Amino acid sequence: MKIHAILMLSLIAGLCSAQNLVSNGDFEAAAPVLSKIYKGRGRLTFVKEEIGDNHCAKVEIVNFTKDKDGIETAAANILVPITNVKAGKTYCFSFEATGSAPRFLLLVKQKDVDLKVTMPPKIKKGTYIELTPDWKEYTGTFVAKNDGDCVMNFSLWHSTRYGKLFYSIGDYALVDNIEVFEKKK
Repeated sequence: MKIHAILMLSLIAGLCSAQNLVSNGDFEAAAPVLSKIYKGRGRLTFVKEEIGDNHCAKVEIVNFTKDKDGIETAAANILVPITNVKAGKTYCFSFEATGSAPRFLLLVKQKDVDLKVTMPPKIKKGTYIELTPDWKEYTGTFVAKNDGDCVMNFSLWHSTRYGKLFYSIGDYALVDNIEVFEKKK
């Protein structure tokens, strides 16, 4: 995985600026939070893979919630800050992911606005990423609406309001090597 990441960095460097706008996107530095539970539905953990010395973020479904109308929801997120973006500029991003969950939703948000993410398959407010048992690299772009910071949201989320739940308790996604660069003109 590390060699593949280096090759991707070389390719991105030709199209994008050299400064990664995500701090600790490879999760190798000590994580400030070791584990966090989200409203009893999901868990975020920073883990070291069993094979090798690779650190990554793990998000998993630990429970479903049910509202007063009987609608069940599964939810767990990895929120990754992106710093110092400029209004109107295009940003290239890449990351690696794997997991037992069938998919997750990728959103890029800035001041409560969903930014347009370009990477197939496209949906109205983000992009569904189909996960595989093996690590896979994903790339795309987004355009900043305002100067400042934004956040990438890797979300295992679904509600029976939109059909049968396709997550199971214990489904997870691993995310690693998150990079965001300003695209060169």
